[in-house]
Amino acid sequence: MKAILLIISLLLSLSCFGQKERKKIVLIRSFEINLVRSHIKHFFNSLKEQGINPSNVDIIQFNGRGNPKLIKEFVENYIIQHSPDVVVTNATLATAIARPYLREKNIPQVYFTVFDPVDAGIVADLENSKRENIAGAYLLYEGDVRGELFHEIIGKKDDRVGMIYSSYPSEISSFKSWKSFFDRHGKYSFSASMINYPGNNQLELKKLLSDFKRQVEKMKDEVDYFILPDGPLGVNPIYVRWIEKISGKPVLFATSEQSVKAGAIYYVHPDVKLHGEIAAKIVVDILKGRDIRLMPSQIPRPPVIFLNLKSAKKFGIDVPKKYLNRAKGYTLY
Repeated sequence: MKAILLIISLLLSLSCFGQKERKKIVLIRSFEINLVRSHIKHFFNSLKEQGINPSNVDIIQFNGRGNPKLIKEFVENYIIQHSPDVVVTNATLATAIARPYLREKNIPQVYFTVFDPVDAGIVADLENSKRENIAGAYLLYEGDVRGELFHEIIGKKDDRVGMIYSSYPSEISSFKSWKSFFDRHGKYSFSASMINYPGNNQLELKKLLSDFKRQVEKMKDEVDYFILPDGPLGVNPIYVRWIEKISGKPVLFATSEQSVKAGAIYYVHPDVKLHGEIAAKIVVDILKGRDIRLMPSQIPRPPVIFLNLKSAKKFGIDVPKKYLNRAKGYTLY
């Protein structure tokens, strides 16, 4: 009997030894918006195409619902204790909150849907020259393609531009990017107002909209155009509609296709599908054993441009002919 038990014990030990331990991926969403959903959909589609799915890898998802406290608690209570093979963070809020913990624990971090990871303090540089345990896909094109398109559309007019942005991290980075552009092109008068980003539940979003409408009312006689930031205010078309309703002024730039459909003149963005695929490729490379410290951050090229020609005509804005070519990938409404 003892011999039989010994043999069974040995067989079980050998069986366990021969099985590879399942890899574990954790995905943290900052919140739920259309852009986030699209990026994550293409991220998972790409993982599946590369042979990564719940049948062979443990995939744990967490939605932070725009609440920094919830995200921090999840990182502290789950990720730090379970040490997954890679943590994927979507959008600036979750990425910035998780960063110090993942750096300390040396857990690979892959981010996407982040506007400017350098300005947000997430990475030291896009090339990963300091060999950090983080890489991902970002949204801000070097050289400020968006600003140059603004310059071409407005031309030589000496106009007043207003921006309302919130304390959400990517919107602060977006404000800095636009301010830098307007500082370089000093002929424009640029004024901006920041409102508090309270969170992402229904009550908090109502307060955000109320504060936003109040700022539009204050600024409407001081500006000729509005621009919206990369983040909650820029991606939700309701803010475009309220600017036009309250001020009668155009929104020249917003940060989602839905916002352009709602009346914003233009939007410049990396290809949504390629953006998700970049993040997925980095994750797969990590699971295959490649060192994340050797990976740079990336952005899909060329940018995708959306234009609302009906809104442009309505407000007497001439869009340069070179942007009217659908064959070049421009999406026109």
